[in-house]
Amino acid sequence: MPTHAQSYLLAIMRYILIDNTQNSNTLTNYQIPVNLDTASLISAGKMRSDCGDIRFYDSDGATPLNYWIEGQCNSSSTLIWVKVPSIPASSKKTIYLYYGNPSYTSLSNFANTMITLSSTPKFGVTGDYYATSNNTQSNPQYTLVPDGQYGYLSTYDVWSAHDEGAYWVFDFGSVASRAYRIKWYMSATAVSNYCVNFSTSFSLSTDGANYTQLYSNTLTATGSTSVTITEIKGSARFLMISQYSNASCMVANGYTYVDAVYARAYSSPEPSILILPESYAKKLPDSM
Repeated sequence: MPTHAQSYLLAIMRYILIDNTQNSNTLTNYQIPVNLDTASLISAGKMRSDCGDIRFYDSDGATPLNYWIEGQCNSSSTLIWVKVPSIPASSKKTIYLYYGNPSYTSLSNFANTMITLSSTPKFGVTGDYYATSNNTQSNPQYTLVPDGQYGYLSTYDVWSAHDEGAYWVFDFGSVASRAYRIKWYMSATAVSNYCVNFSTSFSLSTDGANYTQLYSNTLTATGSTSVTITEIKGSARFLMISQYSNASCMVANGYTYVDAVYARAYSSPEPSILILPESYAKKLPDSM
């Protein structure tokens, strides 16, 4: 049961059980996913409409935990990443979720919770290319932008005999086991009635020279994909996002739009997460 030495305000508390019994590794600074039905809580008057009253505490009940609300607030499945300093090997751990204080404002913090880049992404081109990169958005690789501003890679194929490609390389500073997350979409437009063969792929590398492709998607007609978050997992330092227009087809324009690139710690098998029912009249420090 959490104990706090500070002054208190009433709140709703829920236990979050982290089950790491199947993993023989101690997990350090590990981001766990908490999926919460914030729509029902807001509708019931238990939570602020902007989710600003959400707080997490470590197993001692006194240490606040960094968190980031990646998903949309006021939805049936709001995704929240919580950074837990230590999860013991082959065992279970309990942390605490609080909400219900209408005077609080959000402490959701992307940079303090997730793993970000160590330097500005590098841009390159391949093939018989006409390629551009647009990074006019301030630090597009670090933050999700609510108004939909994206950096992009583009290739322009003026004749079917050309292969065009472009890529970004993202450096995370050191080799480690991570789950790399990319918020992105792609689009292509054919010239006249010619065909489309435009691909986007994600690859990982430990040394920045030898890459292993872990994801690829190809458009074969004029159109675009939906905005999505794709996650690839592996022990790496470098992430490459690349695009390619195949010479077998003519493509007027091919774009890969990227809004955010970041990572979280990863160890297999991952711990399971269980959110227990609400407990009422629990206490929360008003200094948070």
